[in-house]
Amino acid sequence: MSEHRGGRALGWGGWLLLVLLLAVLVAGGAFGLRLQRQQAASRVALGRLSTAAAALQRALTVQERSAQDLSRRLQSDETRLQALAQTQAQMRSELGGGRERAQLFGVEQLLESAIDRAQLAGDAAGAAQALALADRRLAAIDDPGLLDVRKAIAAERAQLAALTLPDYDGALLALRQLAARVSQLPLAARPAAATPPAPAAGAPPVPSSWWARAGHTLAHALGSLFRVRRIDGSLQPQLTLAQAELVRTVLAAQLASAQAALLAHDDAAFHTALDGARQLLAAHFRGDDRAVTAAHAELERLTALSLTPTLPALDDSLVKLRAHLAGSG
Repeated sequence: MSEHRGGRALGWGGWLLLVLLLAVLVAGGAFGLRLQRQQAASRVALGRLSTAAAALQRALTVQERSAQDLSRRLQSDETRLQALAQTQAQMRSELGGGRERAQLFGVEQLLESAIDRAQLAGDAAGAAQALALADRRLAAIDDPGLLDVRKAIAAERAQLAALTLPDYDGALLALRQLAARVSQLPLAARPAAATPPAPAAGAPPVPSSWWARAGHTLAHALGSLFRVRRIDGSLQPQLTLAQAELVRTVLAAQLASAQAALLAHDDAAFHTALDGARQLLAAHFRGDDRAVTAAHAELERLTALSLTPTLPALDDSLVKLRAHLAGSG
């Protein structure tokens, strides 16, 4: 009986163990199935991730290629823009250079005018004005390469400023005052009612200037003005009223000729007219009169005046400007 209870007990334990084993097996199978399903799901998810990653990689590759294409296009556009900018800069430079050369040609004409005024006309003031205008135009261009030209102009202007020039205005005023006093100067001969003799033939050559010709013609006519009469045992020249007026007219004409020559800077005609006026004063006016003496002294002072002083060449600035034009052409 005891052996029978022991067999039954082992029987229940075995069944329990079997049940537990079955439970374990069922649980393990369920767990394995879930694990298998999870692994399958994971493989599917990994496959999807791999596919997405591949798609993303392809998209990145496409974008990279697009970025490279865009970079190349940008570089090409930048190159074209740089070329366009260089072309525009070159055009501006050429246009600016053309304007500058045109301005420099104008300065060249001013420098040539300064030389002509100084050497041909003896006009120092006009030459100085031309140089000053040329320097102002060069300053407006503002090119460092023109500095040597401006230095030469400054030196030439200094040379002109250092000259002792004739007092043209003072000489002109003196001649006008002399002409205004001609009617008050006493004649050496007494006016008379006698008729003058006919003019002598064989006149000397006529000067070239019109003002000198007028004075010369009138002065030559004076050679036959006087009639000499004996009064109280002495010889005394006499003039008619018309002849006395003619003497004054000739003197006034000589002074007018001197003024015209002065304004024209004609040194030869100026001194010819002054010599004629001095001869008229000495021959036909009273030498002991103070007014006549003062007029003669004024004419002597004016005779020492030179209307054409020696002026500098003024060609250094022009030579330098032409060298600059040749080098920049």
